[in-house]
Amino acid sequence: MGVGNPTGRSDVHESSAVATVPHSVLQMIVDRFPKGILVHRMGRIVYANEALGRMLGYDSTDDLLLREWSELIHPDELDSAIRDDERSLVAPEWTAFPTVCRRLIGKAEVSTEQSTLRIDWDGGPALAVVVRDLGDRERLEGQLREAERMAAVGTLAAGVAHEVNNPLAYVVTNIAFLIEQMPRLDANSVAALRPELEEALLEAQQGVERVRQIVSDLKTFTRSEDQDERVDLRSVVGSTLKMARTGIRHGAEIVTEYEKAPAVKANASRLAQVFLNLLVNASQASSGDRRGKLTIRVSVDTTPSGEARVRVADNGKGIPPDVLPHVFEPFFTTKPVGIGTGLGLSVCRNIVDKYGGRISIESTVEAGTTVSLVLPPAPADFAPHRSSAAMRAVKMNRYRILLVDDDQLVLKSMQRLLRRHDVTAVSGGAEALALLEEDSGFDIILCDLMMPDVTGMDVYERLAASGGGLDRRIVFLSGGAVTARAQSVLASAPNLRFEKPVDPKRIELMLQSAVESARGGD
Repeated sequence: MGVGNPTGRSDVHESSAVATVPHSVLQMIVDRFPKGILVHRMGRIVYANEALGRMLGYDSTDDLLLREWSELIHPDELDSAIRDDERSLVAPEWTAFPTVCRRLIGKAEVSTEQSTLRIDWDGGPALAVVVRDLGDRERLEGQLREAERMAAVGTLAAGVAHEVNNPLAYVVTNIAFLIEQMPRLDANSVAALRPELEEALLEAQQGVERVRQIVSDLKTFTRSEDQDERVDLRSVVGSTLKMARTGIRHGAEIVTEYEKAPAVKANASRLAQVFLNLLVNASQASSGDRRGKLTIRVSVDTTPSGEARVRVADNGKGIPPDVLPHVFEPFFTTKPVGIGTGLGLSVCRNIVDKYGGRISIESTVEAGTTVSLVLPPAPADFAPHRSSAAMRAVKMNRYRILLVDDDQLVLKSMQRLLRRHDVTAVSGGAEALALLEEDSGFDIILCDLMMPDVTGMDVYERLAASGGGLDRRIVFLSGGAVTARAQSVLASAPNLRFEKPVDPKRIELMLQSAVESARGGD
């Protein structure tokens, strides 16, 4: 089977100045080419090289020959592959077709990039396909996305420190005042000092709530899991602005315009990374010789076709026409060395593309730049995993609660908060499992996710394996899922979970929802 001249035509001119390459050499080149190559005719594979066999996990290309080409295509992409092949086979010989990305299935599933050429093989139309394994590229792109995400978080550091230090200042001073006054209190002084003491406590509580909200907003950026959810763009844009505002507000006026927009199916952390990058770029758009203050307008609305849209516009120096076509290219930057990586907009486009959206830039020199991001609405039947209880009327029941946490101060504070219930507190997963073997009568198990030795994941998995149903009574309490395993358990487990610190105003609703959820699985 000579792949050097599959049509059998003898049209090589001996008088050519270029030496003719023997077919045996061409055969060896194709056989040993580092990318996968195959030819399929009438739906059957008639040639495959060694690289393709290795890519799909086969010891020999004989395992591929005469198999149906469609057997190698991932079921989700089979229809489009068949349509493409039907169009390609009726094209003129030597027609090359645009590169496509498809998943192939052999002994392993492989993400590939495929380039197709229409040829003649043994007197009939066939398709020659060059297959490139995208695994290494996808891993590299993932690393680049993560590097850019962490760079974006680094951009927030000074602003976050400022935002936290302000409420922390009055929390510390008010608590210090309360500690100072406690030894001096007696029956006579309590009445006189009570208004001031209550005010100090209230201010401290407000400061802690402000810090909690800042941490919650920051988690939008630091989550590394990539699970899709129903995302309200106004909420993500709002959180991003709160985090970025301190770093950019002294150099720009920020104007927001929020209209109704459909929820989208995406990952909030990834979108926050996009919005932060666009805001930082806009804040750097001012020119030293421009008069007037830089204004950044951030809007959320719905396109006429029903898609969700975010626009970030500035009245800065703009982008020159010769630069504008290159702004999405990886590593392209006009910033000084050490200031920009050139990855920001490239990563943004990759993220938006992943969620079926599109991103575009319009710019005029000395007039400003507008970046538009459009995403399709989430499918009506898309139901992400619930992570908290919906607000509703609360029944003030008394529950038996097992509280599991390795931090003694957390245990003490939670016991105070839950004092109207029957609470048993243990300081680790091993102790919890041992207790549950003897006493399975707890209504709720409030379990910290990240603990040394026996983690909350271990407790959940061992209870689930025992088959007694106790795993359904677990509510995960977490300060952050910082490992891949924790993220995986939270993504797959149906249990409720709540971020620390738990909101005292919602604790009774949380308990009621947890009990109802556990009973619903019985």
